[in-house]
Amino acid sequence: MELGLAASFFNTTPIDGWDPAGSGTWVIDVARGTLQVYDRFVSDRTFGAKKRLLEIGDRSLKLPAQYGVVRLPGNRIYMLESLNIDAAGANPYSDVYVMHEATARIEVYSMVSGALPSGLPGPAVPTLQATYWGDTDRYGSTDGEFNQIRREIDIVWLERGAIVGPESRIRVGGYEYIIREIGRQLDLVYCRVERVT
Repeated sequence: MELGLAASFFNTTPIDGWDPAGSGTWVIDVARGTLQVYDRFVSDRTFGAKKRLLEIGDRSLKLPAQYGVVRLPGNRIYMLESLNIDAAGANPYSDVYVMHEATARIEVYSMVSGALPSGLPGPAVPTLQATYWGDTDRYGSTDGEFNQIRREIDIVWLERGAIVGPESRIRVGGYEYIIREIGRQLDLVYCRVERVT
């Protein structure tokens, strides 16, 4: 029996896709697959709680590439972190997506300076640039010698294609953050941030 047909037998979970074209709506039932627990050993400390695998057997029924954020039954929303292809020899038969749960809508602001009546630049004002699906995590520690010193590392993941720069500001959960570092975690945008309010 062909492996793609066997894998497609389990394509029973309906998948909705977030319309990236700016309409801000969900497109219903863009694909079907099977959801699996992410049980690989990775360095993320929250991987078991926030990551899942989505397998779509029969590659002719694959998830359209424009969807980087999906919604599963139970209103669980995930960002697609990477795509891996299962193959038997040289014959691909299944798409496996690593997904990272999107726990918040995250606002990205640019700092824009206007001109004062004198012609001099005015104070920088945060201006909304975009809103993305994302997730946050916080690592903290207390200094062993000086208990009043607390160090925190706040991390924000944004959906693929998110545009942020070193001068951008991020708002989530009622707090504002400045960006200290920008990188990639597979297909997601990864930011180390510092809370300012």
